[in-house]
Amino acid sequence: MFSKSASAGTVYVFGNNIDGQLGISSIEDHLKTPTCMDPPVEASRIARVVATKTNSFALTVDGSVLSAGSNENNELGRPGKRSLLSRLDALEAFRITDCACGDGFVMLTLKDGRTIGWGANDLGQLGLGR
Repeated sequence: MFSKSASAGTVYVFGNNIDGQLGISSIEDHLKTPTCMDPPVEASRIARVVATKTNSFALTVDGSVLSAGSNENNELGRPGKRSLLSRLDALEAFRITDCACGDGFVMLTLKDGRTIGWGANDLGQLGLGR
C-alpha cells in the first residue's frame, strides 16, 4: 500500500513486502505502520500508483514509470527483484499517460494512444493471444 502525505510531501508505504513490492530498502517482510520511503520519493512527483500482491508501479507526473517487487514474469521491465522503487530507463523515449497491472504483467498507455505491455501472457492478458 502506498500513501501520499500532502503535509510532509513524501510517500509512505506499509503492508506486505515479501517480494519487495513496497520499493524500500527494508528487509522486513511486513510493515504494520506507514513508513516513509527511503530514499524519499516526493509525493508531488507521483501521478498514479498501481499494485498487485507482489509488485508495484508508480507513474510520475513527467511520464516515467517506477517499479518494484517480484519479477517472476519480467513484469518489472528491468532485471532484479526485491529492490528499491526504480525507474524503467528502457521507456525513456516514451511519454506514458496511464499504467495498469495484474498478476505478473503490466500495461501502459502512451501519449499517442498506443498501448504497450509485457510480462505474463499465459491467459492472453497482453491481448496477443496465447
